[in-house]
Amino acid sequence: MKIGSVINNSAWLLFEKSFRLVSVFLVNAYIARYLGPDQYGVLAYLLNLVALLWGITNLGADSIAVRELSVNKKNQFLSTLFIARIASGTLLYGLSFFVVSNINGPEKINIYWAIAGFAIIIQAGEVIDLKYQSELKSKYTAKSKIIALVLSSILKIVFIKTEMPLIAFVIANLIEYALFISALAFTYAASNKIDIFEGVSIKIGKKIIAESWPVIISGVGTYLYWKSDVLILSNVIGSTAVGLYAAATTLSQLATNLPTIIMVSMLPYLSKINRENSAQFNRLFGVILLYGWGLSIVIAILMFSFASQIVNVIYGVSFRESIEIFEVHVFTLIPITIGIITSTWITINRKINYLLFKAIAGAIFCPVANIILIQKYGVIGAAWSALATVIIVDLLIVLAIDKRLFLTIFRMQNVSKSS
Repeated sequence: MKIGSVINNSAWLLFEKSFRLVSVFLVNAYIARYLGPDQYGVLAYLLNLVALLWGITNLGADSIAVRELSVNKKNQFLSTLFIARIASGTLLYGLSFFVVSNINGPEKINIYWAIAGFAIIIQAGEVIDLKYQSELKSKYTAKSKIIALVLSSILKIVFIKTEMPLIAFVIANLIEYALFISALAFTYAASNKIDIFEGVSIKIGKKIIAESWPVIISGVGTYLYWKSDVLILSNVIGSTAVGLYAAATTLSQLATNLPTIIMVSMLPYLSKINRENSAQFNRLFGVILLYGWGLSIVIAILMFSFASQIVNVIYGVSFRESIEIFEVHVFTLIPITIGIITSTWITINRKINYLLFKAIAGAIFCPVANIILIQKYGVIGAAWSALATVIIVDLLIVLAIDKRLFLTIFRMQNVSKSS
């Protein structure tokens, strides 16, 4: 595996994410201005719920699959994972529809969810992307996402111009998922002679569950402490608060794309280096952590300094209450960046229980903090809760569970000596 392949792979991912960032900035700002904080809050609620449930249906096997496929090229692993995700997605879709239909949510929420929730079944097709990641061929995924994004963005703009209701934008988001999976499948079929599906293996299925169950729980916990704020805001204050909060946090979370892209792209390469030379792996990780720490601080300060200009330009005066939320939430970038990098270290070194511990701690702390702070301080309380949670989960918990891992942030060169 050559470093040139890693760079090329990262370049495609960076291009797709940069293109998405600009497109989402423009289109979502347009949608938010058109719908207003209240209806935009309903849309954000639905999309956050999709993300939360996808954290369960993906079975926590993404990093495991990429790691295994970088060594073992058999497609039966993906076949089994695909069927498992279809089954879990279908089951969860039915259960969630029943729950959503019986809660005191926004008007027509059951109809909206019947449409939006179907994405958790469609997204099972993303297993193709896992194969591309393992082969450092993410350009195919990037192209598929760009095609889906362009077409869905055009559709959303048409909906705005023709003054369509909220349900049209719910449909448009589902169409984007469907377009992405369709484009991904078509691209794979056009570039490969061997079918990705080679049958289902009960043995492989048991192996996936045996290794990934901590990741499943940690994934649910992670999504819970990331998405509980939106769900609690919706029930405690209402959809307008969700709209204001979603606008602010969407902006601050965009910056976390960079470390995520880099670490996902480098996972196969880092796994190989760790197997061949642990000392070199530790030194390389030390460099990654050093730059990740420094750049996240600089970016967070810059975004804080121009918070009012950023929010006003993108969303307009109707979202001016989002400025204060953004000023607090933007500093979550720093511990999140460290969390993304150290989580990769945990995955490569097969210490998945660490992720489980972190997720459980976050899943317990964040909802409780949200309930207390939102009731006392309103929507800004959710931002403070998010910041406190990531500091505890991505920094303090790391120190509590493994001092060697904590040292990777500051003194990675000593890890190999202490092992």
